[in-house]
Amino acid sequence: MDPITQIIAANKVPVGTWGKLFFDYLTTNFAWFFNGIAQSLTKTLEGTIHVVLAMPPIVVVLIASFFAWYLPRSVKLGFATAIGLLFIINLGFWRETIETLVLVVASTVVSMTIGVPVGIAAAREALTSFGSGVWSDWYNVADHRDHISLQRPFYPRPPRWGGACPSVRCPWDF
Repeated sequence: MDPITQIIAANKVPVGTWGKLFFDYLTTNFAWFFNGIAQSLTKTLEGTIHVVLAMPPIVVVLIASFFAWYLPRSVKLGFATAIGLLFIINLGFWRETIETLVLVVASTVVSMTIGVPVGIAAAREALTSFGSGVWSDWYNVADHRDHISLQRPFYPRPPRWGGACPSVRCPWDF
């Protein structure tokens, strides 16, 4: 090992120690906050699990199969969902399946609740830079396929009605 690599390896950054100190500080000084979040999430999730488990399993299977058929309009998916859930009931894993399903749906709702507004805000900020600087041609339609770039992505489609091309050479004629 060369001397520079030896110096770097010998003088380790104490990230683990810093992390432990940081999380010890958080749990010591903000335990009331984290306990409140944990209790509210626990009550919400356990309540949802209790509501779903209070229904007869065959009703839940029928509801899930209906949505699996109705949303994508797929009979195969609805049938497969029914067979799969009936098999889970047969194996005796119904409670565990419902607990897992509630956790997955809840985490999806939380991440979408945070992620969608953040994504929209980020996109709005990014869109303000388009139309200026290197992005000045962003909204201009390229005349030929060779003119397409990251800064000028739009390309005209051929007319659907069979009309004549307005230019001498149509850009869609390759």
